[in-house]
Amino acid sequence: MRNVSLFSFFNAGKRLKLHSAFLSCLLILFVLGGDCPSKDNTGSAKAIRILFSPETKNDRLETNSILGLNTHYWADANSDGIEDLCYKTTNLDLSSFLSCSINHYGKFSKLFKISVSSGAVLGLLQPKFTDITGDGIPDYCGLDVRVSGGNASYSVRCISIVENKKGEYIGGSAIEGTLPRGFDSIKSSLYWVDINGDKRSDYCYAGNFGLGYEMICQISEGNKFVSTNTAKLNFTSETAKITFPSWVDIDGDADKDFTWIEEANGRIRILFMKNEGGKFGSQVASDPIAAGLKADDPSTVRWWTDWNGDGKLDFCYASDSNTIQCLSSTGNGFASAVKSGSMELGAGTSRGWIDANNDGKADFCRRVMSGNSSYYYTCTLSQGSSFGGVNEPGSYKSDLHTDPEMLLGEGVFKNEKWIQAAEETGYPMHCAIQGLLEPTVCQLVRKEGSPLADDAEECDPSDQTGSRQKRGTENDGYQKADCKFTSGAKALLFKTLAKQVWNYLSAYYSKKHDPEITVTVVDDFVYLQDQSLEYRRVSYNNDGGSPPSYLGFTHGSRVASVISDRVVGAAPGTPMIIRQLGLEASSNYQEILNWLNLWNDIRSEEDPIVNISISIINDLPDTMSQASRELLNQYYEMIRLIGRKNKSILVAAAGNLSKPMNEFCERKLSAQCYDAPTDLDRTYDPVIRVAALSQGSLGTGQTPQLAHFSNFGAGKIDIAAPGEDILVNSPNMNLVRLGFATRPTLWDFERVQGTSYSAPLVAATLVQMKKCQPNATAQQLKAALLGNADKIDSLRDKVTEGRVLNSVKAISVFCAGREEL
Repeated sequence: MRNVSLFSFFNAGKRLKLHSAFLSCLLILFVLGGDCPSKDNTGSAKAIRILFSPETKNDRLETNSILGLNTHYWADANSDGIEDLCYKTTNLDLSSFLSCSINHYGKFSKLFKISVSSGAVLGLLQPKFTDITGDGIPDYCGLDVRVSGGNASYSVRCISIVENKKGEYIGGSAIEGTLPRGFDSIKSSLYWVDINGDKRSDYCYAGNFGLGYEMICQISEGNKFVSTNTAKLNFTSETAKITFPSWVDIDGDADKDFTWIEEANGRIRILFMKNEGGKFGSQVASDPIAAGLKADDPSTVRWWTDWNGDGKLDFCYASDSNTIQCLSSTGNGFASAVKSGSMELGAGTSRGWIDANNDGKADFCRRVMSGNSSYYYTCTLSQGSSFGGVNEPGSYKSDLHTDPEMLLGEGVFKNEKWIQAAEETGYPMHCAIQGLLEPTVCQLVRKEGSPLADDAEECDPSDQTGSRQKRGTENDGYQKADCKFTSGAKALLFKTLAKQVWNYLSAYYSKKHDPEITVTVVDDFVYLQDQSLEYRRVSYNNDGGSPPSYLGFTHGSRVASVISDRVVGAAPGTPMIIRQLGLEASSNYQEILNWLNLWNDIRSEEDPIVNISISIINDLPDTMSQASRELLNQYYEMIRLIGRKNKSILVAAAGNLSKPMNEFCERKLSAQCYDAPTDLDRTYDPVIRVAALSQGSLGTGQTPQLAHFSNFGAGKIDIAAPGEDILVNSPNMNLVRLGFATRPTLWDFERVQGTSYSAPLVAATLVQMKKCQPNATAQQLKAALLGNADKIDSLRDKVTEGRVLNSVKAISVFCAGREEL
């Protein structure tokens, strides 16, 4: 049985790698709306442009705290490959808390806040949030100092943070480590890095502790630290200075190598020791670096970054007030420095590196003051062996910004940072924690096929009531794309594995010039917060049934929001065909008749993707009239005819009765119970039956399991998808139910569970597949989705072949073959 970490759908931050030239071109064409570079183009700057989104300003995350005792840290708190914001806060009553807020592409929401002893955290020096236990949750670590007789002794102390069985975050046990006598926090720093690749942070330090210069690491075993071999550092003279110690991968093998800068006899060199599985090799020195770098000058800014995109980190530095230089790593040394042209280096706190144009090479980005009243963001693109020039396409600027707190100077900023998402489908961003009341302001960076000036300046994705023109829904122009880009990013509002689907799909919905693919939702009362997405509405309840008892139902609206809602939707902005069935017909006969009319419309109008998260509400009676039995046969006959036409695919929720499908279908009339009568009909079976995965098994390293409520059955269930802790946009139906309004006006985000919400994740995946190949038949879509699912042995008795939805693989493979169909 394969470990769950190998499944790309299950591994947050470890998506399917698309490294081939063809798939890189695919990403540009289908994801980011640009043009594929020519074969000899070493940098994609000419194929795309860089856009900076409007600034998103968050409220202060921690209130009633003593600002001077707050510390802020960037750490990936939920293992999605994007750095989140963590705090140590001390309140006015001197109580202390550790908290982390998840970064939803520039918007932050609280993941946890736990109370800790003030004595346990206030005395820690060089504190940091880092995961020492390997559970994906950052722990709080630092130097613990004790003074006795005027002498200070240091040790390492960590407060572990764990998630209990109820899903609550709590403070765990304290984990301590040793430091040598002679360690001084003023002369030496503690570095947290995963030395041996076991997903747990280890701590390292370097200095002279009485036996000459050494580099020492202590390895975390989850509940304790153990010593490793000490590496001796050799110097060319007694006056040599060691600065900028770093643990970075300079040879591309994923192990963190130890590097530092040595200044001796008037020359400066980069020295390094390669890390081979936790053991460090012999010391290697680079050729002397040309003038411009001072080893111990704090004004000399230095970075390790993959400047040329070969997977090995390179050494870059600001050599003067208006240029930077980079030395590319060869794996065994460093190439000659490449110097940029003259540029504005920007505010010192704002400089950083991200892959701004998604070409695999890190670009130099910063915030630049423009006079005393405004500033802008800019990136100079790496072209692999040179820098882009000052003029486009080598350098890109945002519009001018005038946030007064961002104009107060570098001294008021804490942790200003450029954040690079860890996967191809993520958007990099810039965030700054401002002084004073500590709001956090962020802006996203993306590549696009047009300048930012052409995009909608006033497009607010959170404004669900905006006009069609403002939201850009009347055309496929830049307004729509920019709004979708931002709203797609906001779709990541939950921490479970369903996030994988949202993250991957929302990236695709930033592109332009897509064919319009609709999704049909078959449900009870269905409303969309953005009414402009309602492509067509058909009601099948004209039978005299009384609606008031079920008018307040929100099920259908929630299901629809999982697909197309502009904030939480997996396929934000997708037009919806609403085929509405009430829950109370005047008789079973009438209810089946309503369904037959619905099936006939789907067949004749060739709805491409149909989501069905309801079934006939009543169990079938033991005895039925001949007329009712004939209708029952017609119900499944209509599904058979839909399949034979091969134009529509029906995505059906399996049901929530914890029953085998054979037992469930004995008394139910529903799409998921359709059993094709012949081999040919099985070939054209239009139904995809979807079970729900348990949230408790996702992202925990455990074998995936079905949710306890999900129906099951190998040979009956086609695929499983996340079905717990799904975020939906739910309408408040009170005014509608009371007759004071015809549509809901108040909406709230809620977390829900059920196979009803697993099915729309599958439907959203099919939408993007259909966009890549609009002429694909229903069976081509179904075969590609099921054929590219992950297969988990332990689920084979509950789901056919143990299939689990892998949206990344299904879309990538299907879109890569777009010319074949």
